Parts: sequence; C-alpha cells; structure tokens
Amino acid sequence: MFDRPVLVIAPDLAIADQLEDTLTVSANEEENFLLKRNIVARRRFNLVLPNGKKIEETKQVGSKLHLQMFEIIIANAQKFLQGNWENNLPNDIFKLVIVDEAHHHASQTWRRIIQKFKNHAMVVFFTATPFRGDEKPVLPTGEGETVYRLPLQDARQQRIIRDINWRDPLVGGETDLERFNLILETVKAIQEDKDSRHPLPEGIPHMAIAITRNIDCAQQVAGLWNSDWGNPGSAIAYHSNIRPKREKKAMREKIKTNQVKLVVVVESLLEGFDHPPISIAAIMTKIVSPAKFAQFIGRAQRIQRGPEGLLEAEGIRADVVTHTFFQQQENIQAFEDERLIPVDS
Repeated sequence: MFDRPVLVIAPDLAIADQLEDTLTVSANEEENFLLKRNIVARRRFNLVLPNGKKIEETKQVGSKLHLQMFEIIIANAQKFLQGNWENNLPNDIFKLVIVDEAHHHASQTWRRIIQKFKNHAMVVFFTATPFRGDEKPVLPTGEGETVYRLPLQDARQQRIIRDINWRDPLVGGETDLERFNLILETVKAIQEDKDSRHPLPEGIPHMAIAITRNIDCAQQVAGLWNSDWGNPGSAIAYHSNIRPKREKKAMREKIKTNQVKLVVVVESLLEGFDHPPISIAAIMTKIVSPAKFAQFIGRAQRIQRGPEGLLEAEGIRADVVTHTFFQQQENIQAFEDERLIPVDS
C-alpha cells in the first residue's frame, strides 16, 4: 500500500481510460501492462496491482476523503478547471505526480496543478515529444532535468517502435474530394497488400488513421470510405462534437476490438492512444506543428506485443501517405533527421 496516492494527469478522456486499464485493477484485465508482460501472475494480480480510480466528475477532484481511498488517481487536466480543489486539497495529499504527454505542461491549468503539489511530491514528466507547441522545452531551465532520453533511431533499431515507410507524396487532383479519394485509394491498396504479405496475429486486419482539417472534412472522408473504398461502417469519424460521452467510449471500444479499418480524426486520439493494428497514417491536411506531426505519425508506430514479447513479423512498418498539396515534405525530412525532437531540453 502507498502511504499517499499517486496522481496521474492525462490530457484527455481517451488517454485517461487507457491509463486506467493499463495501470490499475479494472474490468479490462487484458490491457493491464503487468499482466500482458507476465510481470505479475494472474492469480495474484488482485493482491499486487494498485487500487486505482479514474476521476469521472469534477467535484471528485476537490474531495480529500474520496481521493485518499485509492492508491492511484487518474484525471484528465480539464477536471481541474472548475471547483474549489485548490483550497479543499492539502498540498501534501499526493506522494507522486506523473504528468503524461508532458508537452502540455505550458498551459495554465497544468502549471497550476504542478505548482500546487510540487513541494510535497516528486513530479515526473513523460512525453514522446519533449518540446511544446512553440518549440520551447517542456521544462524551462532550472525547473527540472532530463533523466532518460531514447533517440528515435535507437527506438527503431531496438524494435520498440516500427520503422517508417514514407510513401512518395501523391500528385494530381484539383479539389479536396479528388485528393481525398486519391489518398483513400492508396490506403486501401496498402491495407490489402499488408493483410496479404504481412498479416497481424490472429487475423487482425491492418488499420489506418487519417487526420483532416476539420470535423466536416473528417465526416466527408469517413463517408467516402464507407461508400467507395470499404464496407459500410468500416470507417468512423472520431471528433470533439460526438455526444454523449458514452458514444465516444463505444467508438473507442469499436476501434480496440478491430471492428473498423479507418479512423478519421481532427484533434482527438492524436497522442497517447495506442492500438498496434493501426499501421497506416494518412495526412489529409497541412500539419504545421512539429509536435502534432510527430504525435500523429506515432499512432502507426506501435508494435503488437504479448506476454512473451513481440507478436508481429519484423517486416511490418508504419506507412505514411499524404498528398503534395498538404506540404508535409519538410516535416517528414525533419522527423527522419530527428530535428523534430531536440537532443537536449
């Protein structure tokens, strides 16, 4: 038992849900990291895994008695936007604060949380892109130190992540509709080739994720796929306008159970959402932010693993598809040269 709970801060509900499954005793045992890696025997997991809680309602953030019932508290940062939590919670309530996707730390809400607890708890930052949207370090000089850094090339060579297969940018097409169809046609061909030559374990199909400019475009792309390139319902548009929350959760479950072939996003699921059957990334808008580009590409680089280690064949790569119109060549080259991720922060 921890003498005080650990707080894990996530940027959104999708990542908070995933962290709950990965870290705690939950209904979804198959996603738990310690069980998946055979670190903890299944017969003992109730005794070993921490008692965790994902914050569902903002009012729970300000309840000292409620938080102290658990060893791990998982909350997306938006839960700290309202209520009187700063006055209701003692500064020393947490033993450790873990900041996931720490490049969000520059925002006012995140900094308020850290300032509140940092003098009484160790604070640890994790991120795959250790710079903010303005390309400044996550932690200003004097506020912390880099404890561990894994170069991108080393991660590829050690098969921690998949290598990238940069497809030559497509050309032709005068309208968004024409360019979208060119990209979707290519994605369909890549999927069929990979399913045939590099199948995933248990017959799971290769999936694709596409990023678009706005919600209208996302819905248009999903509709094009469902009508012209895939089976009806095999593409979904996942975005912030989906209500209620249970519908978004149902859509994430549909992705997790491999019921779709294409997930189209705008801002959601760009970071921290890990689903290894996604091996194709389609860029259908101009991505300006280096951090956003790196995060999106990373969705297709996750490797399928099980209790005994790697499950997928070595030849599987993350295929990236785009069109010259979206002007991604500079991002691609900078990513390949590791200029998107500074050596030192």
